[in-house]
Amino acid sequence: MVSQLSGEQESSAGKQIERAAIEYNQMQHLVKRGKDLAFIKENEWRITRIKDTLEQKLYKTLNTALLQVRAGEITRSTKQSLVQCLRTYTLIDQTKTGERIIREQFVRWYLDKIIQPKVLQNNKSEENHLAEMYNKIIVFVTTDLQPILDITQKTLKGSNYEVLVNSLWIEVTEKIGKECKAIFAPGQTSVFHKNYSTTVSFISNLEGLCHSRKSMIYLRHHPSYIEFMKKWQLPVYFQLKFREFVVRIEEVLNDKSQSQEESISNGTKATIEIIQQCWSDHVYLYGLAHRFYKLTLQLLKRYNIWARDILQV
Repeated sequence: MVSQLSGEQESSAGKQIERAAIEYNQMQHLVKRGKDLAFIKENEWRITRIKDTLEQKLYKTLNTALLQVRAGEITRSTKQSLVQCLRTYTLIDQTKTGERIIREQFVRWYLDKIIQPKVLQNNKSEENHLAEMYNKIIVFVTTDLQPILDITQKTLKGSNYEVLVNSLWIEVTEKIGKECKAIFAPGQTSVFHKNYSTTVSFISNLEGLCHSRKSMIYLRHHPSYIEFMKKWQLPVYFQLKFREFVVRIEEVLNDKSQSQEESISNGTKATIEIIQQCWSDHVYLYGLAHRFYKLTLQLLKRYNIWARDILQV
């Protein structure tokens, strides 16, 4: 009962703030037209105070509604309050502020429980704990965050809201950078490959939740996305695998303790196996396709020279 009354009060407050925002916009329009008038200059401090008061009330109302959603109290009045607040931020051209509040007061609270260093403590095992973490984030998006996404993507369709990117993605990448930065280390190539592949799969799933192609492009071109992908040192990973493969093939091809027949058999087998490994699911990465292609050609050339030499062709 108390919760219902509180929700109705917040909904009423949301309506009042929305009306105030409309009046404020009209006032701003008139102020711009008469910006050189003495009357306007004399009352600038009043206009600023009105704006500050509006923003404070708006923040309080939106924050209260988000707390109710966090508590599982998604009533009709709560939804109305969310719609009114987010629409008001659109009216006063401050959608970024609305997204920031959603991120700080709603998304962060959930991600604090999901993205933790202990997730990666046993990630060297066969179980993929990083994948479990990413799956929890996707579940959060499709459940707890969904009511807010529905409002910004459907009810307020055409607005500039990009909650999936500005409220969720930025927070995810920042928390991973602080709490789970070990996933970017390329030293253990098998672990790095698993972490990178798992992350790319997560990003693909997240892109699938974008409500439009425009939204997906916005995500891919966002500075935080570009910076996050740069943290994956793919060239270093490739160099480590390159060195590993070269050492292995040279050990076999330079083994003088075998007969010619054994040498040809083992050398051919080793070359084929390494080329197959280059393109196997547990080694190959799409972003390194050109490098693995070049390595394949180098291996074939090395084998050709070796075979001609051993056969004295």
